[in-house]
Amino acid sequence: MLIAALIAEGVLRMIAPQTLWVPTCYRMHPDIPGVHTMDVHAHQIVDVGETRYTIVTDDLGYRVPVDPYPRSGQPVLLIGDSFTFGQPVDYDQTFAGLLDKRFAGRLTFIDTGVPKHGPDEYRLVFEHHLDTQPKPAAVILGIYLGNDITSAFGDRDAVTVIDGTLYRGTRDRFDLKRFSHLVRLLDRGLDALSLDEPNRFRYNKYLYLPDAWEHPHLQNQMRLFTTECGKIVERCKTEHIPVIVLIIPETGAIEQITAERDGQPPDTTRDLRLPAKKVAEAFNAMGVPCVDTTDRLLELGAEKTYFHDDCHWKPAGHAIAAELLAKELTELLGIEPIESP
Repeated sequence: MLIAALIAEGVLRMIAPQTLWVPTCYRMHPDIPGVHTMDVHAHQIVDVGETRYTIVTDDLGYRVPVDPYPRSGQPVLLIGDSFTFGQPVDYDQTFAGLLDKRFAGRLTFIDTGVPKHGPDEYRLVFEHHLDTQPKPAAVILGIYLGNDITSAFGDRDAVTVIDGTLYRGTRDRFDLKRFSHLVRLLDRGLDALSLDEPNRFRYNKYLYLPDAWEHPHLQNQMRLFTTECGKIVERCKTEHIPVIVLIIPETGAIEQITAERDGQPPDTTRDLRLPAKKVAEAFNAMGVPCVDTTDRLLELGAEKTYFHDDCHWKPAGHAIAAELLAKELTELLGIEPIESP
């Protein structure tokens, strides 16, 4: 068995080498214990199979354009996870990069998004930035419905970075993927099988079940989520900084709503807009406007707006977010963009 595996590994490396599709430019945050972030002055090309993208960061570890261009104007702080970070597209294709160009010379968008962050990390990064950097003109908080509600208070003791690679819990499986092309191929095969299931949802299907929201466990998760995000909102109110929440649905919801709209019998046990409604209600109660991308994503469909395997936004998804956010920023700040979509 071992000899066969070694032979397969050698043949695979020669005829069909498998790329490692995760960033290896992480570090632990120097000032926030237990929180990971991107390394400073990073430059890495990441191949995820469906596409390739380049990560470039500045002296704070924030994502910036591959080819620098003049950036000036009042800063707008972006907070979020891998969707806000812009995985897996180039910076110029992200909603941060698109807004940067649309408001060039008037607003500068500071992208503090980091893959695998959740609401507690959002708050900690936000507070650290406000304590150490110039006050922003506005804050945009990206909320991904796939897991932000259920990861509102992560186990930061389980996070570590070794040689630029992020580990949560055991590192054994990823170490195998890091050095074995055969394991990478098998892992991708398993992912493909799971992602091709009908009505696929990458994370928590129960978020779409109305009865689940009556359960104490989900109520507690929502309370933690609201508490962490509420601290961001309260700090912004204290310092007179307007906040916008960007609601990002997961691909499974967009696919299923589209299928039902196209004639597939509806799943009457689930409300596919329920997580978005709950998030909007929570932030509206705090006096914060929400930009929900769901309807505009549905106009184009999941195939044009989400990568199939990676499940993050394609450039078209980011373009929708940038267009909607530009309108909201103009209303809040009274600043018109200089460039149309």
